[in-house]
Amino acid sequence: MSGSRIAETEAVLAAAREVADERLIQSLRQARQLETETAERGVETGRRRIAQLQAISEAIAAQAAAIDQASAQLTDILATTSERLASIDITAGFAPPPWRTAIDETVARNLEPGV
Repeated sequence: MSGSRIAETEAVLAAAREVADERLIQSLRQARQLETETAERGVETGRRRIAQLQAISEAIAAQAAAIDQASAQLTDILATTSERLASIDITAGFAPPPWRTAIDETVARNLEPGV
């Protein structure tokens, strides 16, 4: 009887070992599958992020080019305006008008005591 119990126990242990080994194999397969899926998702996420960064870089380059162009246009406009103002300054007289002196004299006379 003890021999059959030992054999029975050994059979149960062997069966349990087979089940445990099968579960271990399944777990390892699932782990590999998850690692593969995670790696693929990581690669895809990385590719998307790189594409986004490239798009942002291109947008920044386009905006920088537009700013450079606008700066060049502004410089041209400022140069033209400066030349026009210099030309106007040469031909324009900025002395006070003659009637201004007459007004100042009248005000001074009216402010004199006894007037």
